[in-house]
Amino acid sequence: MGINISAQAASFLLSSVLGVILGVCYDALRAVRHALSKKWTTALLDVLFGFLFLFTMFCFAMSGGESRVRGYMFVGAALGAGEYFLVLSPIVRRGFILLAALGKSLVGFALSPVKLWITFLKKFSKIAKFLFKFLTKWYRMKVVFIRRPKRRAINGETDR
Repeated sequence: MGINISAQAASFLLSSVLGVILGVCYDALRAVRHALSKKWTTALLDVLFGFLFLFTMFCFAMSGGESRVRGYMFVGAALGAGEYFLVLSPIVRRGFILLAALGKSLVGFALSPVKLWITFLKKFSKIAKFLFKFLTKWYRMKVVFIRRPKRRAINGETDR
């Protein structure tokens, strides 16, 4: 068993390509985070990217690294991602932001009937609440007016 330098060099170059691919994935998740703009999405998408990174590096090490995780694979991935972020990231990120905005608007359009239905139900519940209050007050007024009126005193006599 000897050290095969050419296989390690090829593995290093492939790990730098993997770094570029992971950079593209990070930009895609960054565009989704930008489109959603919620506090919890940042943490969720960062955890998702961390798992994606670890899983892809493990699978790459098992297939291309003779079933061994090597340090130069992480260095190659970091160099590939660095090159991607310096050269291609601004262009690709704009495209991903446009795609994420388009996806957000399409989802909003698809969910617009649901939003209209929810608005209708809110207005209906408000009207139903008003009618319920009105009818309970009306019932109380009717109960008060249904009572028999008191008799008046005739010729100074009081009726008890």
